[in-house]
Amino acid sequence: MATAYWNSRGCCPLMARAAGFFAVLLVSPPAEAAPSHPNVVILVADDLGWNDVGYHGSEIQTPHIDRLVAEGVELDRFYVWPVCSPTRAGLLTGRSPLRWGITGPLRPNSEGVPEDEHLLPQTFRAAGYQTSIVGKWHLGIGNGQGLPHRRGFDHFYGFLTGFIDYYRHTDAMGGRPDWQRNGEPVEEEGYSTDLLAAEAVRLLRNRDKKMPVLLYVPFNAPHSPLQAPQKLIDKYAAIEDPNRRVYAAMVDALDGAIGRILAVIDAEGMRDDTLVLFFSDNGGAESRGGASNEPLLEGKGSVFEGGIRVPAAMRWPGVLTPGEKIRQIVSVLDVFPTLAAATRVEPGNTKPLDGHDRWAAIRDNKTVAPKDLVIAGGRGCAIFDGPWKLVRIDGGPAREQETYLIRIEDDPTERWDLSAEHPEVVRKLAGQLPAASNPPGPQRRPGNARRRW
Repeated sequence: MATAYWNSRGCCPLMARAAGFFAVLLVSPPAEAAPSHPNVVILVADDLGWNDVGYHGSEIQTPHIDRLVAEGVELDRFYVWPVCSPTRAGLLTGRSPLRWGITGPLRPNSEGVPEDEHLLPQTFRAAGYQTSIVGKWHLGIGNGQGLPHRRGFDHFYGFLTGFIDYYRHTDAMGGRPDWQRNGEPVEEEGYSTDLLAAEAVRLLRNRDKKMPVLLYVPFNAPHSPLQAPQKLIDKYAAIEDPNRRVYAAMVDALDGAIGRILAVIDAEGMRDDTLVLFFSDNGGAESRGGASNEPLLEGKGSVFEGGIRVPAAMRWPGVLTPGEKIRQIVSVLDVFPTLAAATRVEPGNTKPLDGHDRWAAIRDNKTVAPKDLVIAGGRGCAIFDGPWKLVRIDGGPAREQETYLIRIEDDPTERWDLSAEHPEVVRKLAGQLPAASNPPGPQRRPGNARRRW
């Protein structure tokens, strides 16, 4: 059944059919009411590199992620924080994690996002959505009130810490069990990526069909530890580096899990009424992590492009034009206000959002200049202003700060530092960056050149 809501292009509700249709209605039982808002499914990878998806030319096979790009739009300039917790905090609040000093991974019992902060699922639940999170939380729990099923999600299945053993479902750092459903420990056998997909599929099949769905699936793949089913590892036997080989298998498993979720969306007749958003929480961990961010500079933990610019796509059949590449800068802070605008849901927050509504830019593929986007954490901070990106690397007390000015639209691989040529731009942007507080910087840097060629 088609859903009769005003779509985001401003089209009117579905018009009456022929008179014969009404005659049938007079003798037929009333149909089940359709949800008044579209469904929203958010799929998040963990440490997926720029060069780890098929549509970017990777040797790793990701047909289902590639399908999202082909059937939807590619968000070519989607930015996140360089590590996981800040990205997740920004996603769920639409506010900068710098407000709470969240610039790195949170400890399990930390306060995390303050309890007086309004979260995205709270807005959608108030609008009549059934809300679920399946996967990784990693936003602290405080005194227990910070658990996800107490922060706007009706249902939580997954784990709380930063990463787990894929088979034992234990905290990979301390070895403690970390697998639960709504606060109750769960003992299950299986590869975590597959278990998360199965839970998401179950929730979609068993949903209340009179209510729209908000389903947030933050996978732990392909974050370390490097573990994957042997049959998938064997599939990539041609990859010589053993870490890369296992990592490729993990990405393959992730893609298969996403495929199963997309398949049930189709099978349940939800496809045309479902907005799907996919992205990675930060750049891939190279070297021992097995990821690749080429040709972008650096990776996880860095505010150069390889750490913060990630694969991303959005699909909504009939609303978004398939196959378009959106060059608009969209940050993870923009997701909350953008999804609210797309679904015509009124945000319930009372504190100001730092993110911006990018729905019109995405829907119509019209680029607008980025507004005061500051990303900090890991090894430094960066600010975007029109064509410019300023990067400051904080070297700690033993080293001076290093500053790089890049004309990022022309130089996405960050080869050339133009700070000496444009000191006035450096002064302007540097004054908007937060105080230094980060560890020593990266190994690769942009070169110095008077000319870019």
